[in-house]
Amino acid sequence: MNKDGFIERIKLANGETDLDGVTKSGMYQFENYDNLPISYGLLLVFKSRIIVTQLIFSHKNYGVYVRSNWNNEGWSEWSKI
Repeated sequence: MNKDGFIERIKLANGETDLDGVTKSGMYQFENYDNLPISYGLLLVFKSRIIVTQLIFSHKNYGVYVRSNWNNEGWSEWSKI
C-alpha cells in the first residue's frame, strides 16, 4: 500500500503465460496472457485461507470477469459480472 492508502499496481513479468500462479493478494497490470476473456487490463487478487479469487477489469470497458480456486482444487471458468 502506498503512502496515500491505495494499493500499488504491480506489472506482471513478461514471459508469464497465464494468471494461474498469481495468488498473492494485490492489484496487478497484465497484457497478452493466455486463456483470458480480455487481452489486457487490471487484475485484483484476494486470498484467504482456502480460496483465491481473481477479478480482471478491461481498460477498454469490455467488462469485469471473476474466477476462484477453492482449496487448491483448480480454477473455475471466467464469468462476466
